[in-house]
Amino acid sequence: MSRVTLLCCALFVSTAFAQPRSAESPLTTNLRGPDVVHKGDVINVQLDLMRSPQFAGPLIVHLAVPQGAQLVVGTIDETITDGSMVQTRVYRLRISEVPKGDLIVTVDLRSEHYGALATAVYRFGRPEPKRPQPIAPPANLRLRGELPDQRSSQGVPSRSPR
Repeated sequence: MSRVTLLCCALFVSTAFAQPRSAESPLTTNLRGPDVVHKGDVINVQLDLMRSPQFAGPLIVHLAVPQGAQLVVGTIDETITDGSMVQTRVYRLRISEVPKGDLIVTVDLRSEHYGALATAVYRFGRPEPKRPQPIAPPANLRLRGELPDQRSSQGVPSRSPR
């Protein structure tokens, strides 16, 4: 066996059995604004972008401004080429009526070898939508014609893992 083959085998074994690294998001976003918004207000909304050091490509930022709000400071589309790990942008919005939709910021980070997409939402003081909750099965649910507690009381064997 040659030295190159041996080195390749050792490298494969060392990487194959290495401890897994903790997953780190390449890009995270946070969008903050006032908790209460009224018609006629001019508000500031702050976008914080954080990226991992190994992902230094340009950030493409896009704002979707809902009806009822007008962007007065900041840009709808921006490409950030500064490779800093933390970026902050402040957007100023004039509120003609409290929007029923959300301010949505999408940040795209990509290169030839990887890509990441992050989205942040500001709801203009509205509460988060409630997610659907799982529905419990009805109390009279029958399995093969019997109630589940009847099956266990009749000594029906349960399947055990092999």
